[in-house]
Order: sequence, then C-alpha cells, then structure tokens
Amino acid sequence: MKRYIRSSKSGVDFLKVTSKNWNEFLNKIEEATGLKVDSAYRKRRRGDDILLVDEKTRETYHAGITQYSDGEYELMSYNIYKT
Repeated sequence: MKRYIRSSKSGVDFLKVTSKNWNEFLNKIEEATGLKVDSAYRKRRRGDDILLVDEKTRETYHAGITQYSDGEYELMSYNIYKT
C-alpha cells in the first residue's frame, strides 16, 4: 500500500508544483512540501522521479515527475509516496 503525503501548506490534501526550470521546480517542491530533494536528483536535468527526504526523521519519499512537451515539469501530491 502506498502512503501519500499531504501538503504542509494550509492543511490541504492537494498539491501541484510546476515550472519550466529544473532548479526552480526543485526549490518549489522543497518549499511546498517541507522535504529536501536528495542531492543526486538535483544534478539530473530530467527524469521521471525524484527522491525527497524528511531531514528530521530521515524518512524518504518517492515523487513521480511529469515533463510535458513544452518543457514544463509538474508534480502532483498524488504522485508522492513514502518509500
């Protein structure tokens, strides 16, 4: 069973992060979730997924990324689950 995270902003269960710039996208994810992107995934310029780490508990989360043909990256809360 996959366990999903909730947005740390305003207690809402839905989260959507988008950007056309990879580094900006990762920064927005960290801000919205309160989790850190694993450093190995910061070096990549594309991919279908990233690893997020809760620095307090050391728990990790898998996040599925969508990249559209116009170059925009998107992460939806239902694509984030605890590993």
